[in-house]
Amino acid sequence: LYLSCLFLTSTSKSARSLSIFLSVRTFSLVKKNSRSGLEFQVFNQEDNDYISLTCPSIRKTQKKIIKTLRIDYQTFINSAFILQGRIDEFSRKSARERKEILSEILGLSRYDELANLAKSHLREINNIIMTKESRLEYIYQEMANLDFYKEKIKELSESYKDISQKIKIEKIRIELKELPSLKEKLVQEEQVLNSDQTLKDKILEERGGYQSKFDQCLKLGKEKKEIGKELEKSKKEQNIY
Repeated sequence: LYLSCLFLTSTSKSARSLSIFLSVRTFSLVKKNSRSGLEFQVFNQEDNDYISLTCPSIRKTQKKIIKTLRIDYQTFINSAFILQGRIDEFSRKSARERKEILSEILGLSRYDELANLAKSHLREINNIIMTKESRLEYIYQEMANLDFYKEKIKELSESYKDISQKIKIEKIRIELKELPSLKEKLVQEEQVLNSDQTLKDKILEERGGYQSKFDQCLKLGKEKKEIGKELEKSKKEQNIY
């Protein structure tokens, strides 16, 4: 006994692009040697012939049919035709089973799957937007201190210049103090020099810190532009969903 089923299914977004699939199920009428088989074929329009997609076993072939056509055997026999002696096949199903069959026929499960994917993608977009907006807020706060950093760098540069000049003068003056009677004063001058050198190092270190802050602000400015572009793109994608 052969049971053939012909399916037409769209393979692209265009409704004109269709694929023709043929499913053939065989049953043996001899009870002692009861055997069954399942074939799955696709029509090749160029060669005007069917190409076999049948797998080594019925189970694997059935899985391939379900994956390709998104409809199983039970769904098909309850929606496409009535078998002899099984006219009440659908009515004998439980309420839950009838609901599942109708859901498969109407493609509701596929709709739910796509809806869940869209929601998941939308959540990802919202998370990206929140992260980018948080980063932008930090950048704006740092950019607000840009003028302060610039002014500090200027002040410290001037202080460094003054201290350097003072140290140079002190060194020259100390070198001229060679008389023994001025030894004690020379020691004091050296102490002052050391103190000035310490101050110079401190100013230089502080200046370096503000210079680093300034450079960071410039870098954040560039990052702000990039995040702005990404945020705009994400918001546009968010509006689609």
